[in-house]
Amino acid sequence: MTAGATLLRLLDLTVDLATEEGEVRPVDGVSLSVAAGEILGLVGESGCGKTMTALAIMRLLPEPGSRTTGAVQLTDRDLLALPEADMRRVRGPSISMIFQEPMTSLDPVFTIGHQLTETMRAHHKIGRHEARNRAIGILEQVGIPNPAQRLNDYPHQLSGGMRQRVMIAIALILEPQLLIADEPTTALDVTIQAQILELIDDLRQRSNMSVLLISHDLAVVGQVAERVAVMYAGEVVETMPTTTLFAAPRHPYTQGLLRCIPGLAHHTGEDETRLHVIEGRVPELRNLPPACRFAPRCPYAKDRCWNERPQLEKVADEHHLRCWNPQPFHA
Repeated sequence: MTAGATLLRLLDLTVDLATEEGEVRPVDGVSLSVAAGEILGLVGESGCGKTMTALAIMRLLPEPGSRTTGAVQLTDRDLLALPEADMRRVRGPSISMIFQEPMTSLDPVFTIGHQLTETMRAHHKIGRHEARNRAIGILEQVGIPNPAQRLNDYPHQLSGGMRQRVMIAIALILEPQLLIADEPTTALDVTIQAQILELIDDLRQRSNMSVLLISHDLAVVGQVAERVAVMYAGEVVETMPTTTLFAAPRHPYTQGLLRCIPGLAHHTGEDETRLHVIEGRVPELRNLPPACRFAPRCPYAKDRCWNERPQLEKVADEHHLRCWNPQPFHA
């Protein structure tokens, strides 16, 4: 696919889940696009709907008990309309996902080699010897030393950084068009974090792969993403180029997330000895605010924010905003 052409497009993606307390909507009317070869960052606090959005794209939500509406378009196909047998052929060769916790995502009773080769043989008619050689090659590609030896290791024998690299290897071994990386650096120290991000970016550039990078950490996303979408309480509240994110975000929630980054205080004129905190918490899905969902935590909320729901609207080139009272950001 030509670089810059739209690979993935979400149109009014909505997810409803049945719970013991009733139906809830963790993803509400999300519209996003990812271009070929692009890294799009999807950010927000825990509970904002980022992972649920990814699982809806992959069609890995529990059934029965969930309902997904809208459209998930991968090039010219609507993934939500595909039969499950066809969707299984999409997972892996077209879209792969790095899950949050490699220790729980990797099967503890099978070796790394088994998990890599079975992934290949489930999609391609190749022998065990060829699959093993490809597995060694992908482990080497993601920076694991002694890859032939590591094939015989079990997940518990690897460090957190090594397990994360194995997860990346499994996700990449079928050369997908789109990689969904859900918190790929969680619980890793800053040195390993930087290595994992550099690895993902390097692989993306070499293969023109697109990446949807999910994180609660704007500093992490800012290192590699070209555009950023900010989610809050199931909605996208702001999308913009990464340069705009750090220079001129308009939504008070995006600004609050930025001010939570250590070291940013000297740019905003705030007390450098105290870490900024967004007051309150993400609302429960069963008790969402009636209009703007950030209003209860927003220091700039006015009457309209409590009575009328804002829509996501274009405010500048490649900059969309959902807010009745946007604020200037003084960097």
